[in-house]
Amino acid sequence: MPEMTAQSAVIVIGTCERELPARFFVPANPKADTVTDRIVRVTSALKGDLEAGARIAVEQLGGTIPSADGIHTVTKTIVHQAPLQPTSSYVLFLRPESQTVGDAFDGKRYVVTGEWAGVFAVVNGRIRASEAAEPVIEQLTGLSVADVVALIQKSQ
Repeated sequence: MPEMTAQSAVIVIGTCERELPARFFVPANPKADTVTDRIVRVTSALKGDLEAGARIAVEQLGGTIPSADGIHTVTKTIVHQAPLQPTSSYVLFLRPESQTVGDAFDGKRYVVTGEWAGVFAVVNGRIRASEAAEPVIEQLTGLSVADVVALIQKSQ
């Protein structure tokens, strides 16, 4: 936990509100990775300069985009990464994303620290680490959100 906390500029508890259309990481380059931004409403900021109520975009690898022929679609999925789901809550360890994106969202953008390792689903007040997380991360599964908040505060 101390390493991931140190590597993250922002740590929040938040709820995914919606998913923006997928895009190429390098604009107009179909050979680039596909990424999808999810809009998250911050319910609690544990580290960084965000406040409760802020809306942020969290970029994750993967998504579905139209193919060059305009008829078919191409879907890219990332093994062990579960995309953030609308109405679900998470503890998120994040780093700023500096890439400018030409979409309707004009707020702050972030990427997940450690790709999928920095995403913890909140289910019935307890957290669940991402599939295939390292043992040091996996051992956090089942802890209460309050216990995880205390570990984060201790790590800062």
